[in-house]
Amino acid sequence: MTAAELTRAVQSLPLAVRPRRSAGQLLPFGYWKRRRMAVALLLLAHLPVLAWASHRAPVVAFALGAGFFAWIWTLARSRALRGWSVRLPAEVVADLLRVLLLVGVPSTALAWLVGEPVWLPAALHGGTFAALTAQALFFRGKPASWVRIVGSPSNLGAAVSTFDQCLDLLGHAGCRFAPFRADRPEPQAWERRIAAWLERGETVLVLEPRLRGVAQRFRRAGDVIFADDCLLFAPMARPAGPLTDLLLGWLNRAIAFVATLTLWPLALVIAAIIKLDDGGPVFFAQERVGLNGAIFTVYKFRSMRLDAAKYGESPRGDLDPRVTRAGRWMRRLSLDEFPQLINVLLGQMRLVGPRPEMPFIVEDYDRRQQQRLTVKPGITGLWQVSPHRNDPIHEHIEYDLAYIAHRGPVLDLALIIATLGLANRSGA
Repeated sequence: MTAAELTRAVQSLPLAVRPRRSAGQLLPFGYWKRRRMAVALLLLAHLPVLAWASHRAPVVAFALGAGFFAWIWTLARSRALRGWSVRLPAEVVADLLRVLLLVGVPSTALAWLVGEPVWLPAALHGGTFAALTAQALFFRGKPASWVRIVGSPSNLGAAVSTFDQCLDLLGHAGCRFAPFRADRPEPQAWERRIAAWLERGETVLVLEPRLRGVAQRFRRAGDVIFADDCLLFAPMARPAGPLTDLLLGWLNRAIAFVATLTLWPLALVIAAIIKLDDGGPVFFAQERVGLNGAIFTVYKFRSMRLDAAKYGESPRGDLDPRVTRAGRWMRRLSLDEFPQLINVLLGQMRLVGPRPEMPFIVEDYDRRQQQRLTVKPGITGLWQVSPHRNDPIHEHIEYDLAYIAHRGPVLDLALIIATLGLANRSGA
């Protein structure tokens, strides 16, 4: 890394305080506000530790200071702060996990090699990641302006599908489609339009390949993203191989094993509350469809009344009369899913994956929906941390297909973190 490159990277984040022509108007919680908050969180995490270390271990203080600039450099060049309007929180957390691996692991390894305390850089980078993750999950803000989707009407498949998905995520008031005409490229006119949209704090989602070069030059000026920046809008990636699936299987079982050993007292408390609530059975068992159509029994804490139909439609909210008093807060916190850790340990499910459906629903699957059965089902997934988490699963197959196409250890960990953070929210 040259000195000029480092200077440009450091200078890219302070651009958040640049003057805006739209001062005094209602601005969205956009790219520059997110960057300002990220810088503030980085300073709050690093300055106290640097001040403490500078008096005791100057070498460690120098290494931690380098880690601070490494965070700035990687955030400035990554997708972690871009396109929050059209990206799910788990996607941002996955980007932050990649930055943590790029910055935190080498810094911790360096401290170990020189004989300095390993816990200091590990705690610092872990705390930095936690702060930025909290920003991504809880301080996203409400987009007050539009997302401009730039695409070609001739490419109806990608453009219309992406526009529909954006409408689902943001509503009809949140998206505007800007058609690109192949017979009139007008690169200079598009430059002026993109610059004006960014100046108003809008997000620009570029689908048209011929405008990628034009839009690329504006990435430091605002929230410009491309289709491959978002799981839901990106083309299908190369399917994960047997090694990735094996790694995911062992990772999920290891986390489930640790969670079971750690949280069993909580499970006993939940079981006692269910028993005291109406005196009925604590557990609820139901047949579900798993990998390649295999039938297995899924276990949950009972959250519904004893007279509720065993294979009826799942409740869509706490006000469903079939849900018990104890079941309302269990479902709100997703605690009713806790016994499914047994299914994970048995190898029937994973922590992350498409939700297993009931057999009578799977019987009506079309060919596209049957792709959900090509991987093991999971306790959580992209759908669970999306704005559509209260809708029927089979109505939003795009979430499961996006996960299947891009699954991997980093995305799995990000989805677990996002699920824990958003468990008490009705939507992502």
